[in-house]
Amino acid sequence: MNNLPQKDIFDFILNEGKSSTSFLTLYSKFKYYKKEIRGEQGVIAYMDASSAWIGASDPICTNESILKEIILDFFSEAKKNGKTAILLPVSKETSQVVRDQNLFTIQIGSEPWFTLSESIIKQPLAKQLISKGAVVETFEPAKINSRDYAEIEEVTRKWIKSRKMPALGFLNRLEPWTHLTHKKYFRVIYNGHQVGYLSAVPCQKNKAWYLVDLIRLPDSPSGTTELLILEAMKKLYSEGATQVTLGMSPLALLDSEEKTFNPKVYKWIDFTFKNLNSFYHFQSLFQYKAKFQPSYWVPNYLISSKKNLSLKDYYSLFRVLIPQGFFSIITFIISDFLKKLDARLIFQKIFTNKIVLRSLPNGLIEFLYRIKTTLILISANILFFVVANEHGGNLRARFIQDHAYQWKNFIEGGINLKDAQMLIIPSLLHWNMLHMISNMSFLLFFVGILEIVVGSTLVSATYLLGVLLSNLLTSLTLIPLLNLFSSTLVNSFKLSVDVGCSLGIFSCIGFLSYCLKFTKTILSCFALGILLVTFYQNDLLSLNHLTAMFIGLFIAQYFIPKEMI
Repeated sequence: MNNLPQKDIFDFILNEGKSSTSFLTLYSKFKYYKKEIRGEQGVIAYMDASSAWIGASDPICTNESILKEIILDFFSEAKKNGKTAILLPVSKETSQVVRDQNLFTIQIGSEPWFTLSESIIKQPLAKQLISKGAVVETFEPAKINSRDYAEIEEVTRKWIKSRKMPALGFLNRLEPWTHLTHKKYFRVIYNGHQVGYLSAVPCQKNKAWYLVDLIRLPDSPSGTTELLILEAMKKLYSEGATQVTLGMSPLALLDSEEKTFNPKVYKWIDFTFKNLNSFYHFQSLFQYKAKFQPSYWVPNYLISSKKNLSLKDYYSLFRVLIPQGFFSIITFIISDFLKKLDARLIFQKIFTNKIVLRSLPNGLIEFLYRIKTTLILISANILFFVVANEHGGNLRARFIQDHAYQWKNFIEGGINLKDAQMLIIPSLLHWNMLHMISNMSFLLFFVGILEIVVGSTLVSATYLLGVLLSNLLTSLTLIPLLNLFSSTLVNSFKLSVDVGCSLGIFSCIGFLSYCLKFTKTILSCFALGILLVTFYQNDLLSLNHLTAMFIGLFIAQYFIPKEMI
């Protein structure tokens, strides 16, 4: 195992690499495992992740007879270093070597290959674009003038900005100018401007090419990418190329026999392909490539040195494929949702004209800033739960025992600082994880929406007053009433315990209900829910949520600033 000198890597991969992705292993961040067996050379490019070595593409060998040995040697070396070995995408032949060892292998997609000839399939959109004067040229990035270079860089920048997914890593990195002297480039000129370009990388000793980077302006004319692909095929064929590939279509055309080996894994793969198209466009990508009518499809696999992959292994694979991490995906999903959502129209339909709606967030950063109080409250509750839950939950139990709201403890010894704490600290305590998660979900949805609509100041005041007053007002109201019926009920009520941030949340729900259409219907539904919970739990203190809701309604009705009405 070593990092080979760059020239040796180039010479070896250019001469011996047969997979479409072999050339891409020359990009930065790859390490190389080299092995000589019976005078034959073998190399595996890989990335070193936290718990795994993620190998890229099929092993590159001077002779296929050593394929099995270099794979197993790579697996063994990874194990010595405390790592799982994973390779992808690899051919069916490579996959079979691993399957024969009873190790994990699974099909992850299919790759369309085109056998080039004089006859190239026609695409109506491409034909229409040609009729409008568009042309495709080959070009060398190092030789184009400064104006053209600036324009094509702008095409790249705008294309990246328009992407819905974060930048990918591993073999899917966008690096069109890396090792540019070994690539071929094609561009579409339309109305005197470059509107898209394509870069192709060599494989199989330049007899085949992978059309890897397909970049266009977001507002480029229809047919730009189709025209690029078809014209690139024609020009490559005229220069002696025999085949072209568009790269793997993930999760597509999975072999039915393969599914018998790992049915549970394939069940999730099928679900992802069929139902998560909006996330990555798996089906759309497959349909786009299929419309060019490939000569044949080649299955691609993932193989591993284990019989089954652990969660750590999947995480390592995820971080290599998406280096920006899980949060970047969430960010992109929320941003895309906000762009598509005509929130203003929705808000106008559900909010009453009692108040003037504030302008809505324009993007994720503004959205997060506009719900800052909500996010602070969520963070404080989660942090308090984590700290209080240490040592098996003993600290949480002690906090609840000492600080949970209880009328009996509240009035003992007269009103003092400890009693005041009993009105605030319980809002940061939760009985268990489920209680905390449900409260955080309500907080994010109801308090977050209210904060967007009326601002952080009003939300903070409404939330705080709900926390401070709800238990106190409920107790002062119910105890005299209960005294009329039974002293036993009074004593039971005085011993009831309350924790959780739901009082602040229901106070905000009361405020929000005032702002929405059908206020009475919404309040009635929540009130009915509170009464059912009170009856089910046989705990009259649960009526504090009703009090909290009417505190919020009172604040909304009498304290909304005039400029919001």
